Amino acid sequence: MGQYRKFKPGHKVEGADDEFNADDRPAAMVNWHDARAFCAWLSEQPEEKKAGRVYALPTEAQWEWAARAGTTTSRHFGDTDKGQADYSWFNVTYTPNPKAEGMGRGRQPVGRLKPNAFGLYDMLGNVWEWCDDWYDAEFYRSSPKEDPRNTKEAPYRVFRGGSWRHDPRLCRPAIRDGRTPGYRYRLLGFRLAAVQE
Repeated sequence: MGQYRKFKPGHKVEGADDEFNADDRPAAMVNWHDARAFCAWLSEQPEEKKAGRVYALPTEAQWEWAARAGTTTSRHFGDTDKGQADYSWFNVTYTPNPKAEGMGRGRQPVGRLKPNAFGLYDMLGNVWEWCDDWYDAEFYRSSPKEDPRNTKEAPYRVFRGGSWRHDPRLCRPAIRDGRTPGYRYRLLGFRLAAVQE
């Protein structure tokens, strides 16, 4: 959240207890357009330009490759959810979640659990993460290009990874969903992909 606030000062998830809007929590209530605008802004920062880094949302294939960390199992740590609490924030208790983040239930600090084999943290759970691809629920295919059926704006964009509200079945690399690019939700954030020029 702290990095995103450098781009949008004062950004927070309304209705969440203060602890869930702390700088160490992932940004949420960010739509696809917001996430892409942040990528463009960050890419133009002097220190990033000097280092030759350009940021973008990952494609769906890039996201899944990073989440799987070179494995072919249902999760990077195995084929079952045994041990998932070591790697991801999810609904461990399988109980109904609050409508707003409170009483300890909500987005958790990033980088506190174990990373995957690529050294990436929180690829599953915590918040869903936007990808650059469009999502076609009817045909279950995606492409980084605009949906040819609608030249104004692709009807849906993909997000991956599940969130803190979901049980382990929805916190797997194969799980995907999509919404319109302007959709904002308290369980939805993003992850950046960096390209070295």
